[in-house]
Amino acid sequence: MKPAQDTVPMNLEISILSPDKTVYLGQAEAVTCKNEKGEFDILPLHGNFISLIDDYITVHLPGGKTQRINIDGGLLKAFENKITILTGLMLQPVMIL
Repeated sequence: MKPAQDTVPMNLEISILSPDKTVYLGQAEAVTCKNEKGEFDILPLHGNFISLIDDYITVHLPGGKTQRINIDGGLLKAFENKITILTGLMLQPVMIL
């Protein structure tokens, strides 16, 4: 019998929160978002990072379905297969004098 090898996690833990409610809480195979550089995907074992996002979030659910959530803006944090997205953040440019 062959010894068990480390397996790649198949799902991400997703939390999408707005100031007044939980928008989505659950698992996903991937997440697609858009930032100032363009569209990007987050898959299991993605590197840890933080990004401002805008326009939409697409949650790729287990079983092949997707859920698209339109947003005005948000902050995404990816850390150890846990994705936290805070939406409803209206960030205003600051003028420095």
